[in-house]
Amino acid sequence: MSVRALPKDNRFVTWTDWQGYSKFLEAIGDRPIRLTYDQGALEIMSPTQEHERIKTILGHLLVTLVDELGLELEAGGSMTFRREDLDRGLEPDECYWIANAHLVVEGEYEAASGPPPDLVVEVDITRRSIDRMKMYAVMGVPEVWRYDRKKGLLIYQLSPSGRYLGRPFSPTFPKIPLSEFHRLLKLRKEMTLSAILRAFRGWLRTFLETQP
Repeated sequence: MSVRALPKDNRFVTWTDWQGYSKFLEAIGDRPIRLTYDQGALEIMSPTQEHERIKTILGHLLVTLVDELGLELEAGGSMTFRREDLDRGLEPDECYWIANAHLVVEGEYEAASGPPPDLVVEVDITRRSIDRMKMYAVMGVPEVWRYDRKKGLLIYQLSPSGRYLGRPFSPTFPKIPLSEFHRLLKLRKEMTLSAILRAFRGWLRTFLETQP
């Protein structure tokens, strides 16, 4: 089994098969290590503190938004999506079912037969070796919120052709401007999570009151 280390990234890549990937998952258990397996290539990553803080803020902002809009939501966190039929598997930073929340709230979820998450959050603080966006497209995830250290929050929608296209707004929340998300994410080193959520909820309620 060959291993290719990536400097300064808290990650490395090795080559294995589906059985090897499954054994890695069993060995890691609940430890904070992320595995991305794509048809033989296996990336092993240990998330940084900055990575975890940004994904947590984004996740809480999204849940707050759904709550204020009175929508239904089921959260999957960083659960592992194992698709032996596709020879792929990965853990998103955060994932949610909104339109399909009622389909996954009960029973044991099976990635191969159940609906994919309606929305996935990806945080890219350092470069990845495996194209996770391509994997989400193959799995049929309709929307991805991707945070890029240089570009900020980016929204992608899966097109009928099976490729992600950038959007200026969320297809799930088309009336909500992304500017407030950008502003609050920039304040993450000045404000606590609770303060950020209070600020967002206050802004959101005022914004919604002005909408027709």
